[in-house]
Amino acid sequence: MEKQSQYVLQMENGERTLLAMMEKSLFGGECALSEEEQLAALEESRKQAVFCLAAQSASLTGEACDRIKKQSLSAIRRNMDILLQHQYLHELMTKAGIPYVVLKGAASAYYYPLPHQRMMGDVDFLVAEDDVERAMELLIGEGFTRCSIEEPCHIILNKGNLYFELHFALGGVPNGEAGRLVREYLEDIIPTAKTVRSGPVTFRNPEPFYHGLIMLLHMRHHLLAEGMGLRHLCDWAVFVDHFSDDEFRAMFEKKLKKTGLWRFAVTVSLSAHLAIGLPYREFMGDDRDLAWELLLDIITGGNFGRKAQGRVSEGVIISHYSQEGVGRGRLAPLISMANRIVYKHWPVTQKVKLLLPFGWLYWGGLRLVREIAGTREPMQYAKAYRDSQPRTELYRRLQLLRRRNPDRNTPIQSKRKNVHVPHTYQRPASAAGSKIE
Repeated sequence: MEKQSQYVLQMENGERTLLAMMEKSLFGGECALSEEEQLAALEESRKQAVFCLAAQSASLTGEACDRIKKQSLSAIRRNMDILLQHQYLHELMTKAGIPYVVLKGAASAYYYPLPHQRMMGDVDFLVAEDDVERAMELLIGEGFTRCSIEEPCHIILNKGNLYFELHFALGGVPNGEAGRLVREYLEDIIPTAKTVRSGPVTFRNPEPFYHGLIMLLHMRHHLLAEGMGLRHLCDWAVFVDHFSDDEFRAMFEKKLKKTGLWRFAVTVSLSAHLAIGLPYREFMGDDRDLAWELLLDIITGGNFGRKAQGRVSEGVIISHYSQEGVGRGRLAPLISMANRIVYKHWPVTQKVKLLLPFGWLYWGGLRLVREIAGTREPMQYAKAYRDSQPRTELYRRLQLLRRRNPDRNTPIQSKRKNVHVPHTYQRPASAAGSKIE
């Protein structure tokens, strides 16, 4: 109890009270808080993308109650709108005979007691590579426009405020033998998908093992970059709660140990038990120090690192160490970052490596000019490297930085480097802005 108190004391009041409200909403825990404490927790919940869940357990009076209720209803309506978009997708794809499976947001919401209280973002779905062009033509025929932003694993399409992310691959797959196994495990994700009912909405959801594996890869992706938020922890907690200890072990233990993700799955689960009341399972073990440290990292960063300045810069350094066959020196992440920038803006350098130094000079010089002009924040690499070290050590203990573990930029399923898309469109200027996955 003493050690637990030490970790809890490192949290701000709003963070501590928010965890209590999450436990009440998801697992029926006790939550006797003052109105001041609840309002602090609700403010924190916005940074963690769990506002609807927090508002559900709030017991406010007067003007504060009216304000929070109005905001909650607005957020719930938005979530419901996005869930209904999944029904629209399902009807389109089913009528056209295109097999698909929903990913992330709605797939995670399915496991919540009240799916519409899970904060939602874009409609993410996966089709087989051979069906990408048909799916594109179908959506364009429905009035969608392809956005100009290029992504390694998906195509973004929009129609007004409606955004679909058409995935032809999944990111975050391990390198080497672990990667081969993950690809093998996920081969049947589309044909085995089940048509499910989530509230008033019907769509095709992945089988539990596939959904759990995708969540772990997704959480790791964000953890090594800007940060994994409390919403990710809640997603994992409500999913795990559907299975007994024996069921969870039978589904995941053998395969996750082979891919290097078992320790991460165990620790995230124990963190959810300690923080938000997920009922304990024997597979979670008792490494509470590691679980509390992971929880503090989650709480400190916020959803996608929005609470902490410098998380993105730190993430560039940390994610470098997750890649196979890369240098381990102090300057290695900087070189890796520079290479990625040049590759993105000057693709020919991926084949002609001799041109890389010219790319460094050009793009590095351009950044320097922008920093002098005040249009870019100065890059503080030494500080970012120093600040990244505690996180780096934590992720090593989670076995997330072993060389066989996932490279966040390596996609699965796609056999070709580029998927042909029959039409090219520009993303509207109104489409700019942050999104919630």
